Amino acid sequence: MMTLVRSFIILVLFATNSASQTLSLEQLVQQQSQGPVSGSDLQSLENMLSGQDFDINTENAERTAKEPVIPNEQNVKLLERRLTAVESQQRVQEGQALSNDLLDGQSNAQALSMVETYYKVLTGEKLDVFGTGKSAALNNIANDTVDELVFFNSLGPDYRLAAGDVLAISIRGLSSRDEEALVDGEGKIAISGMLPVIAAGRSIADVQSDIKQILEVDDASANVYVSLAAARLVSVQVTGAVGQPGMIAVPAYTPVSRILPFVGDILPQGSVRNITLFQNGNRQIVDLYQSLLGLDAGVDPMVVNNARLHVGDQGGTVAVAGFVGRPAIFELAAGQTEISTQELFRFANIRLMAPGTKLDLLRFNDQGVPASEPIAIGKDQIIQAGQALTIQFVQTRSQSDVKVFGAV
Repeated sequence: MMTLVRSFIILVLFATNSASQTLSLEQLVQQQSQGPVSGSDLQSLENMLSGQDFDINTENAERTAKEPVIPNEQNVKLLERRLTAVESQQRVQEGQALSNDLLDGQSNAQALSMVETYYKVLTGEKLDVFGTGKSAALNNIANDTVDELVFFNSLGPDYRLAAGDVLAISIRGLSSRDEEALVDGEGKIAISGMLPVIAAGRSIADVQSDIKQILEVDDASANVYVSLAAARLVSVQVTGAVGQPGMIAVPAYTPVSRILPFVGDILPQGSVRNITLFQNGNRQIVDLYQSLLGLDAGVDPMVVNNARLHVGDQGGTVAVAGFVGRPAIFELAAGQTEISTQELFRFANIRLMAPGTKLDLLRFNDQGVPASEPIAIGKDQIIQAGQALTIQFVQTRSQSDVKVFGAV
């Protein structure tokens, strides 16, 4: 009986509507909620759930027989590109973190030089080598940027002009004008309305006097003022124990101590007291301790012309640790193997030593074990290369106690 009913319903549908439409699942559920469920509705629901239902209308065939939605090729490429960029960024960040960890490990492992490690084992303290790059700022060696170096030079009456110098000339009189003149390759300067004036090898005062004499021929009231607007650049080849040896350009008359920071400073194993300067066919040994410690501030020669600067290997050393103004590793002068405690106190800036201060001489014994020997205050003793002094300030233990003496 149920089969006959279904056949009848199908015939009615074909007769009344040539374009049959399939109800959606939501519509069937809505119809079922509004009234009793018929056999055809149950069958339609069963076919839809089983995937057997389809639209027989040719016009709706393309719409009802849909394929799964797949992103187009452009979207796929954009998605892959975005994922690739994200993954690449993550990998870069991971690589940077890993490299930073490795570099930190290497820097920690290579932080101390051999001489620094030696005195750390001997004194138990990490000490810098006085005058080298690590303590350059504390030792009055400038660490300015490269741009600031161009404007630094020491002018004096002995400054001799050469090709590349720029002069600022101010003329006052019947006609006033300001201009700059470059010393050309022939050593001359050209001023408007005048014949060229020889400047190379002469001082600024001499050039100013010559220009004034020429102007006074036509104007007795003329005055002229000449100054150095920009110093010429000279090339300096730096070799030896520095961070970045090589060729650099600096203004003429730049002190040696101002050049060293721009080649990575002196390395801890380099010498601060054995620097060789070659210029103008002369050889000069530079001891920067004289300048750094204020013993002789004039011992910081100027680089005048193209020159070569060589930082030699470090000589003998001693160290001072503990309660001092300048704890550090100090280099002995060339050929020196020992130093007195009084001279070493000046190096370490020991100006005040309270009663009860403990002085110990540290050295390695024959077995390579650090050994200490007390030193009496006020007694000048000789310290050998490789030894160290340690100063311990003994604080008062009875700070909270008050003692009263006399008739009380």
